Amino acid sequence: KPLKLVLEEAGRLADSGYKEIVLTGIHIGRYHDGGSSLTTLLDKLLRLNPQARFRLSSIEPEEVTPELVELLSTHTNLCPHLHLAIQSADGKVIKAMRRHYTPEFLEELLEAIVAKLPGVTLGADFIVGFPGETKEQFLNTLAFVSKSPLAYLHVFSYSDRPQTAASSFENKVTPKEKSERSRELIALGRSKKRKHLERFLGRELQVLIESRRHRQTGLLTGISDNYLRVVLEGSDDLKRQIVKVNAQQLLDGELLGEAVPDGG
Repeated sequence: KPLKLVLEEAGRLADSGYKEIVLTGIHIGRYHDGGSSLTTLLDKLLRLNPQARFRLSSIEPEEVTPELVELLSTHTNLCPHLHLAIQSADGKVIKAMRRHYTPEFLEELLEAIVAKLPGVTLGADFIVGFPGETKEQFLNTLAFVSKSPLAYLHVFSYSDRPQTAASSFENKVTPKEKSERSRELIALGRSKKRKHLERFLGRELQVLIESRRHRQTGLLTGISDNYLRVVLEGSDDLKRQIVKVNAQQLLDGELLGEAVPDGG
């Protein structure tokens, strides 16, 4: 979509009262319109619409540039949250997937992001059971995730798609093995998410309150700028507003908090 049209649409949404705008697309990091890149577009959006916050959807690791990280660190209305389509952290599997990075690149990238954005939430997609993936290669991915600053995972078991190169590969992983690997990686992801949430206990978060209430508790619920689910007591007047919330305790993979009074 041309830059001019993106700016116009975002401006209309922000002026209509929308508090958060998500930029999404296939290979969003490769956005290009004339001489304008994704960072050019973001810089304009952030400066023209200070009343709204912006979030990036899933992005490829190699598309996260130093300029993008710099924007994340300097603009308070660009959400400190990145979801990376990593898929595997074993070098041979990455190559078999025809992806163009290495485990070393991923490690350096994540370290660079966290160094610039201490409060960032990093998520990632992973595929287990890619054709030819050995147990040792899966354990390489598991070890990488364990020591990484990733805060949450989306885990998928590989399945053949017709007319794709991978569907013709030999040494397919059995359904049982894929299921076991998936459970193991999901369990690690849950553990890392809990540890990440614990880091924010006692801290204030900027939470966009949703129009629906929390299904289990009936409390207000929303998402912080760094992509943490938060629940809190409050009136319906707070819905669709960005509220400062003090995170006080864990609640089943979410944070239970209390709204901070204006001036607090």
